[in-house]
This record gives sequence, structure tokens and C-alpha cells, in this order.
Amino acid sequence: LVTWQAWMYSKSGFEERAMTCLDEALALAPDFVFPHRAEDAEALLWGRTRKKAWKLDYYLALVYIQLLRLEEACELLIGCGNEPAFYPFYLVRAQQLPQTTEADLTRALSHAPGEWRPAWHLGKFYEEQANWSAATTAVEGLFQQYPDNYYLGLQLARCFLKTGRFETGISLLQQLVVLPNEGASEGRNIWRETNLFAAIDSIGTADWNRALAYIDAARTWPENLGVGKPYDVDERLEDFLAYYCSTCIRPQETADYARRIMSFREKQTPFPFGSNDFFTIYLLAVNGYPVGDILQDWKQHGKDPLPLRWAEAFLQGDLELLQQLETSVQQSPVALPYEIPYVDREFFFVKVLYKLNILEPEKRH
Repeated sequence: LVTWQAWMYSKSGFEERAMTCLDEALALAPDFVFPHRAEDAEALLWGRTRKKAWKLDYYLALVYIQLLRLEEACELLIGCGNEPAFYPFYLVRAQQLPQTTEADLTRALSHAPGEWRPAWHLGKFYEEQANWSAATTAVEGLFQQYPDNYYLGLQLARCFLKTGRFETGISLLQQLVVLPNEGASEGRNIWRETNLFAAIDSIGTADWNRALAYIDAARTWPENLGVGKPYDVDERLEDFLAYYCSTCIRPQETADYARRIMSFREKQTPFPFGSNDFFTIYLLAVNGYPVGDILQDWKQHGKDPLPLRWAEAFLQGDLELLQQLETSVQQSPVALPYEIPYVDREFFFVKVLYKLNILEPEKRH
């Protein structure tokens, strides 16, 4: 606003007043300043003809980002160098310049070591690189300062999940309070997957009762994690793990788990097709039932082709193709801002169970 006032003074011929106003504008802190209109660019471009200041370049870059003039924005941000002692500047530049993302995020954290946002962004960067140890280090210290910050808490819980610290993650999630909001499913997803991986870990040591306890925990929807339980839930992964454990200690229960998995599509047709359907197909094939119809439905209605290709390779016993698909990347779902995209979260579990020989191709018939 003060920059606009300075520009107006200049256009009206009051240059001295204009320069005084411009100096006042540059003396103000850049906190909560978000110019974004095309008209703002005119005032800022005028200011840059009168003064050389990183704030003017930064503000103009924000306008250009809003207008999708990204190359010009990047030039301005690069031109500022490392002069700004303002951590949001480095967060903005980190988003626009992938080649300097880590350096800028680290610099942002150095300028504001007590602020949680730089640590959160740095942790997200390391997550995208699958550097879970570095991500944990980036977030853990700040979470100790802000134990009520569920953004940091969820990120740290995900780090614990990815580094195999399941009990630590479960304990953290039991204490964390996530503010309920539309689409707030991340906390419950991490809770479920942490308990399921803990169950698989227990299966590996033949601790069947402990595994079943983790599976039961994975079925729950803790109130503190920000989302309520839907009326209908697809628990075929949980049922399959419980089925496998029961074959070892409670064989009388296996038939019920198998029935629930195999008959799921008879009642619950609205659920998206994905890797949970693989468990249905697998048990149908193992028990000698035809799988052509459900496989065809998956082909017709499935949203992610990779799990389907993997399932077909498994059913055909194509071990070479299974090996090739191991390193393939799932498609990132495309959704509008108000939509919750479908993600096939069970596919990774399918591949883990295959590696552990819990799923055996030779049993498909």
C-alpha cells in the first residue's frame, strides 16, 4: 500500500514525497506482504527504477508467480542472492528453483531455527528424496519444541513408519491430536499402515498373536487423528493378514476371513478397484474359483494400471515381469483442489507380502 502511495505521488509530480514514501515502504517488515495483482507489478516496477532493494524484487517475483511468469520470477529471486534475512523468501525460492531447493531450505532454517515451517519443508524435501534419516533429523528437534503441532507430528510419524520404528510411531500417534477437517485422512492412514507393518514384522518372527493385535489396531479409527470411520470400509488387506495368521494358530477362523474377502465385491461395488481386489482374486484362484469377471471389472474401472499389471503378471507366473515392475512408479493421482484423490495404498503391501513368500505364484491355481 505504501509503495502504491509512493507511485501515485510520483505520477502526480510529487517526486520528493514519492521517495519518502518508498523509503518508508522499504523500511517496513516483509511479513504478511503478498502482492499478487497485475496492477501491483506496475508500482513495483516503478519502485525498482528508483531504488535497488531485494524487497522490491521479492515482491515483484510474488506477483509474477501469481501471473505464471515463472522465468521472470526466478530471475528476480536469483538476483537477490543470499542478502535477505527473511526465511519465507528462501521458502519461495526453494519452490521455484529445484536445483537450489536443499540449500534454500537449509538457509531458511538457519534464519529461523525456532520456526516450524522451514523444518517441515526441509523434511518434505528429504521425504521426496526417500532420505528418511535426514527427514527425521530435520523434524524431530522442532517437534520437541512444538509437541502440539500435528503437521510436524504427522511428518515425524511417517518418518518412523519408513524407518521401521513402528512402536515409536504408534506411541506418537496415540498422543497426537489432529484438528478434524475435510479430507484429514493422513493421520489415520499413517496409523493404519504403521500397525500393519508392525503386524508383518511380527509375522516374520512367527509371533502370531502379536501380529493379530496389530491388525486389530489397524482396523480402528482413533478419534484424536482427525477423521471418523466411514459407514463402509474396505478391510481386505487386514482380513488377508488375519487369514494368514489364523492358518497357523486359529484354523477354525480362516474360512470366515476367506469368505469375507472372496465375497466382498458381491455387496461393496462402489469401492474403487485396486490392490485390495488382488486379495479377492488370489483367494478365489487358490480355491479353484474363476477370476475372469472381477479381473475384467478391474481392467475396466481401475484408476492405476500398475497394480493391475502386477496382478496379471503374478497370476500368469511371469517372474521376469514382476521383477521389472518392482521398480516402476505408481501414477500420481490427478484431482481438483476440493477432491480427495484415490491412492492405491495397498499395492506396496502386496509387493512386501510377495517378497516374504506370503503370496506364492504357484498357489494361484
